[in-house]
Amino acid sequence: MALSALYLQFALCGTVIFVLGAGCRENGDAAVPVSPSPAAVAYSSSTPAQTEITTAEQVQRLEEVSRSLQDETAKSYEDRGARYLLLAETGIQAAYRLSILDLSRAIEIDPKSDAYRWRAVAYADSNNTEKALEDFATAIGRHPEDPALYLRKGRLLADMGRDADAIRAFDKAYGHGAVEALLHRGRMRLRRGETEEAKNDFEKVIGESKELGLRELANSELVALTKGDRNLSTPRADGEPFSRE
Repeated sequence: MALSALYLQFALCGTVIFVLGAGCRENGDAAVPVSPSPAAVAYSSSTPAQTEITTAEQVQRLEEVSRSLQDETAKSYEDRGARYLLLAETGIQAAYRLSILDLSRAIEIDPKSDAYRWRAVAYADSNNTEKALEDFATAIGRHPEDPALYLRKGRLLADMGRDADAIRAFDKAYGHGAVEALLHRGRMRLRRGETEEAKNDFEKVIGESKELGLRELANSELVALTKGDRNLSTPRADGEPFSRE
């Protein structure tokens, strides 16, 4: 086995503690169930079927990304870190830490790097919420008109139970053109018992969105609300994947 593949195998099994810190099954070829990428299930309210990726396959995919580093510039580390992040969203948890390492290296080389936006997502998806919020603040400070940043930050705040802050973030996202923010804002308003305001948000999504799947989700929320089937205490979290453009 090549040295890079061996290193990644160790990373998967927690041997390289500073990279991952978490263990895996002793059988290197054991099947590991993972969920499909959020990008593959965007705007889908159904639970995705699980797929199986063996540890050997994970090592292969990680090694492919590892070899993609073009040079030692901040941009190259940022690009590879973003690729690791997309790989992590397929269920390969090892890629989150590797993504954070590369993105941190990019920022170290060039403090003005856009790597903050991708590292914020990596931190958020790794449940490192405070660092994620710090990076979102930096990224938003540099790109105050980017709706994707407000949208992703709002979803993180919603997961943290910071409803009022999440709604403000969704307000910003919608103000900069992200109609999907109304779906998330409506769900937050339902959690707060603001049913009429939530209904208005869902109706706006149906009237303004060009995405059929998003309109269908908003319509399903309205139907459930009308029937009284909606659980007001637990807004659903499905929706926007944070993908690189």
